[in-house]
Amino acid sequence: MYKRIIFFVCMLSLTFPISVFGQSSSLTQGLNYLNTAQNSDGSIGNITSTTDITRTTIAVVGTLQALSQTNTTLYSNAVSWLQSQSISTTDYLSERMFTLLTGGSDERLLVSYIDPTSGVWGGYAGYNINNLDTTLALNALNAVNYSNQATISNALLYLVTNQNSDGGWGFYVGDDSNVYMTALVLQVFDGLKATYNLTVPISNAAQYLLSHQNSDGGFGSSTSTVYETALSFLACWDQTHPLPLLIEGKRLCKRQSITSQLPSPQTAHGMRMHTQQPLHCVHLAHTFQTFTSTRVK
Repeated sequence: MYKRIIFFVCMLSLTFPISVFGQSSSLTQGLNYLNTAQNSDGSIGNITSTTDITRTTIAVVGTLQALSQTNTTLYSNAVSWLQSQSISTTDYLSERMFTLLTGGSDERLLVSYIDPTSGVWGGYAGYNINNLDTTLALNALNAVNYSNQATISNALLYLVTNQNSDGGWGFYVGDDSNVYMTALVLQVFDGLKATYNLTVPISNAAQYLLSHQNSDGGFGSSTSTVYETALSFLACWDQTHPLPLLIEGKRLCKRQSITSQLPSPQTAHGMRMHTQQPLHCVHLAHTFQTFTSTRVK
């Protein structure tokens, strides 16, 4: 059910402009579908899988925020359920913080997961540190304006130090660079560049992404996907790189069916590729479409 829900909301976001949602029956139909997927406790998704329920509920909450549907019972019940959950992994906790902008106990818990030796994050307390969880945690802390700059600086130093020679990042230190991870780090760096000197790693990461644009105009570590194309576009467009390089990326998103383009969860040496946005897929797709509608013809 998780994949079905993510497919549905992403399909809506890539098919209709934001301004059309207020007039389109597709929005009503989509919300009706999501309402039928909501469980009696407010969670959304397959009740046989706690993992899928957590991720799916976060995804739907982010979707409703992007669609300005926060004044609904569907949203309030989903948020209430999400806030009530005891979350013990860095990724889920970071995703909840980023989506709900929750500091307080979530912030303190996330900070408690920091590896005491390295000062960065693994999947949970005592888990091997890695680039993915460190990036997700850094993104969440930045979203809630976390005040301890030493923690932020240390996480940035870890990621900068472990940037691969080609300008990209893999999921963990020593892993080959990939488009998804590099675009994710680049977006986080872009949000912190006003405070920290990240010019060189940002430039190198953007060059890596642009050099990995596929022949069909899209982005992806192997074949192009709509998701990775949109993520790469948003990571690159604010950098000093010529916009025409990305025109075909927009065309790819317009002409390809999203059914075959949504990334599937993967594992890399035992670590799950969480593709944080499916969690914000609809918001990312909206932003991509809005920007390209005015800047890329």
